[in-house]
Amino acid sequence: MRKILGLMALVLTLSPGLFFGQMQQIYESTGSGVPTGACNAQMQYFNVTNATMYFCGSTNGGTTYSWIALASGVKTCTMSLGDGKNAIPAGTYPLDFQCSNDTSIAYTILSIQCASDNSGASTCDVATNAPSDLLATPITALSSWQTGTLSSTTTITTSQYLKRTFVADGSSKQITMKVVVSTF
Repeated sequence: MRKILGLMALVLTLSPGLFFGQMQQIYESTGSGVPTGACNAQMQYFNVTNATMYFCGSTNGGTTYSWIALASGVKTCTMSLGDGKNAIPAGTYPLDFQCSNDTSIAYTILSIQCASDNSGASTCDVATNAPSDLLATPITALSSWQTGTLSSTTTITTSQYLKRTFVADGSSKQITMKVVVSTF
């Protein structure tokens, strides 16, 4: 059974080719995950079980519609090691749990980048707790953002978290990694 929570006039353009219809009916739903069944541009569901709003949206200019979680978009998780003042002693620093997927949808990795305050030999690497490597090889951290080559694993599924590994060269004072994901 659907219960109408309200109506909302809305036009959202999130990125080229992605838009949502003008008038939205907001329905309450229960259960887990994405609503089932056909949808059209006039529908939204708020799932009270997982506290997620779902839009009936189009990613191809309005030709077809599907359910998209409101959490959809681009997210960035930034992780750092060092205080920026003192050299990080040379060594390997595995660090877990700083970024996790606590949603009901899989994240698709768009890019993984690494930078340092110097152009030494410090590196960044990252995997999921599955464990699945997310980079083909570790990124050497230079004084500007360096983009790594993604491995064949390009998603972070529900409840997974990132395990990053920094290898410090003994000269770097700060090493930073950025993981950019899409939830579309």
